[in-house]
Amino acid sequence: MTTTRIIFLASLFLMLAGNAGLYHAVTDVYPINKSNLPFLISLFVVFWAVNVLLLSLVCFRATLKWLLPIIFVCSSQAAYFMDTYNVVIDDTMLENAMATDTAETLDLLSLQQLLYFLFIGALPSWLIYKLPLADVSWRRAALQRVGLLVGAIAVIALCVVSLSSYYASFLREHKQLRFYANPSYYIYSVGRLVKNKVDVTDRTLKPRGEDATVVSHSKRRLMVVIVGETLRSDHFGLNGYERQTTPLLATRDDIYSFKDVWACGTSTAFALPCMFAIEGMEEYDREEARYIENVLDIAHRAGVKVVWIDNNSDSKGVADRVDFIDYKNPTNNPWCEDECRDEGMWQGLRDVVDQTTRGDVLVVLHQMGNHGPAYYRRYPERFGVYSPVCETNQLEQCPRENIVNAYDNIVHYTDYFIDGVINVLDEYSAQFDSALLYVSDHGESLGENNLYLHGLPYAFAPDEQKKVPMLMWLNEGLTQRVNTQALQQRMDARLSHDVISHTLMSLLAIETSVYRAEWDLMSAQGE
Repeated sequence: MTTTRIIFLASLFLMLAGNAGLYHAVTDVYPINKSNLPFLISLFVVFWAVNVLLLSLVCFRATLKWLLPIIFVCSSQAAYFMDTYNVVIDDTMLENAMATDTAETLDLLSLQQLLYFLFIGALPSWLIYKLPLADVSWRRAALQRVGLLVGAIAVIALCVVSLSSYYASFLREHKQLRFYANPSYYIYSVGRLVKNKVDVTDRTLKPRGEDATVVSHSKRRLMVVIVGETLRSDHFGLNGYERQTTPLLATRDDIYSFKDVWACGTSTAFALPCMFAIEGMEEYDREEARYIENVLDIAHRAGVKVVWIDNNSDSKGVADRVDFIDYKNPTNNPWCEDECRDEGMWQGLRDVVDQTTRGDVLVVLHQMGNHGPAYYRRYPERFGVYSPVCETNQLEQCPRENIVNAYDNIVHYTDYFIDGVINVLDEYSAQFDSALLYVSDHGESLGENNLYLHGLPYAFAPDEQKKVPMLMWLNEGLTQRVNTQALQQRMDARLSHDVISHTLMSLLAIETSVYRAEWDLMSAQGE
């Protein structure tokens, strides 16, 4: 069989077997009826022709038998995650996948994933391997390849021109639907990721806040930031959720809970660096941020002891230039069962404070939190308040209430963890003016509209993936030194991750020209 015919058939197979997610997304917007049917058929043909173009550019006689199997295998996994969790495979999702550790990978494995691998990945790859290639002269092969490329372009043009009104709407108002195209969109995303990772220029780190100094204060300051994982605002008891998922925090009268906070991203890889950036969401550039110092660097330069304690995968580059302690490790974490628990970081916090004999201290605690899809594994058994729970990573196989029960049990555990951190800080009240800031990196979809997990492009991600809980606690000493009236007045205001870095600088009494009072929760200018 000629390579041209194999490319033609392979593209057709991928459209038929690997694009259920695309068909669901498109038909949600363009329901199958008499008026939409010609457009839906043409859209199938267009995406098939796009696949033909892509494969024609890379699959030749010398490359076809190893490159096409790679595409089949990758497409099988892209299809599985899009069909199962209704996510899209963009460059941010690929970066998340690259940062996934072994334990997180095991959480995602399933029999259904194996079936996708076998029937969309392995079986067609084996057929390609066994298929004899026709011996065609280079001249004829070149003419066939040119004919295939020109034919694919002509088909795309004909479809678009003949149904131009539909395609105008599709490209202007529903362009996000193309994110579900398999394999064309993930191949494009791989290209973007490689381009961003391979920087041929000599990039140097851009300093921020070079003039940063700590204003003299009578008592040392101890600041803890808890970075929550995948916790959405509407399941946080303090924010008015119908279930009281934060019973310990609810008994405290020294908590400021901010009820309308929006994350700057829908994935950890994007949101975490953005949270600690000096620039706001509108100015933040994820690729440039790799070469720009963040608020931790500024605090360190000002003389603050900065330590990142991590019970998640890593800091996504945020803590590259400060002390980092891995607590997803039984050697460090004393609370490791089937997995290491967040509460083990209490001891890490004590150790850091005890070992820092002078100066101010900033500790970041990065939770495992509500990391899915294996929610049932994220909390000790004693926190199983709600039941029954979904005890599989195949969320689509569980009733939604079982998924929510497992998710809410983790929120109970996070309530316990945050309350425990406050208790640790209370132990040091004689030595420090202390504060705690808790904020989640992004939210989570729990089956609404057949969406699960997170990571959809921000422009069309649902609010459940973008709206997050945030709270602050101050000990008695620090309460007397900051503007608590401003905190009270902003508890119901619309806020974003923009406030984190500038509030941290305020709490640590850091003066610098990059500080922006309007993004400081305790500043009257932000009211």
